[in-house]
Amino acid sequence: MNQPRRMIEISAIAAVCAAMAISCTSDKDAYLRSLPCDSETLVAVDSINIDQFDLFQARKVVKVNEDWLLLSTTKGNNHLLFLNTKTLEHFYAVRRGRGPEEIVAGSSLQRFGDDAAFYDLNNATCVRILADETIQERKAVLDTIGIFRSAAKPVYMSICGKDKFISGNLSDDDVWYSCYDDKGDVLSSIGALNVKDFPTNGDRLISRMLSSVYASNPEGTKVCVGNVFCPSLSFSRVQSGVLEEYKRYENPPEGMEVGRVSTETVGAFQGMDADKDHVYVIYSGNKLRNGLLPSDGCRHLIIYDWNGIPVRHYYLNRNINSVHVCGNCIYGTSTYPESCVYKFVLPENFQEKGHGKV
Repeated sequence: MNQPRRMIEISAIAAVCAAMAISCTSDKDAYLRSLPCDSETLVAVDSINIDQFDLFQARKVVKVNEDWLLLSTTKGNNHLLFLNTKTLEHFYAVRRGRGPEEIVAGSSLQRFGDDAAFYDLNNATCVRILADETIQERKAVLDTIGIFRSAAKPVYMSICGKDKFISGNLSDDDVWYSCYDDKGDVLSSIGALNVKDFPTNGDRLISRMLSSVYASNPEGTKVCVGNVFCPSLSFSRVQSGVLEEYKRYENPPEGMEVGRVSTETVGAFQGMDADKDHVYVIYSGNKLRNGLLPSDGCRHLIIYDWNGIPVRHYYLNRNINSVHVCGNCIYGTSTYPESCVYKFVLPENFQEKGHGKV
């Protein structure tokens, strides 16, 4: 039996090709050129190969306590994997299916206080995964924290504070994202993107929701929303469920064909997380089909303060397609060239060297 593997390295040829591709992208990419902060290289300090766990392409990762990571996947018999980073002990949780304690389709894994949250898409229900109890029992201990009406059923969602949620809105064509209460009622909304070549056909409601990423600060008083297919960001305050947008970057997508995604479409923000001081977004800049790097593989980590000012730009030496921040550590999942979880450590003084303060 193969021993669990750590620190899986990309082959020399793949690494050189990836670096060349990213270098060319950076030179031509209008969004990256617009950033006021120069890029610095950030090297992964640890990695775990997760092909060995038969997880089938992990899509999100969160750190749930000192030693354990929680990963979600879009394939396989189980939705979640609990993984001990020191011993590589692991167990699966929440089987796919329609039986008791099973979920047909799930998404939007995220940290929620000392636990994690997961969205049951089929039943439009958000559940809290009680981390310590689950690790002790070796099976998922869940608590329902939000039930949404089917008429306005979100596809993805981000928890905002203790009892509010941020997601797209399928009931209003002029909305980019909305704030929901825990019963699924829309409390307020932010207007749609208005950029050239963004989808304007009858599919744009679902398109806008499917192509957005969300994050909020721990107090739930501020949110940031980005787009997967155009480098646009929105920053809003939240007070009693009322959204007030105070900063927006609207940039047109590249490679759209008459408002539709094509193989020439360039990927933008593929993931996002936040803490009390900053928003962490990962940027692709890769075409949907480029023959080398997957379009959701990101080498660029851009850190914004909550004023909406970009303060740091890191070039990652590994591709990641999701991002999770825990203290000064950044965790990300990757599917290319192997399925891995990478850990990066931010410099202790990165806040001091930034361009803005909250």
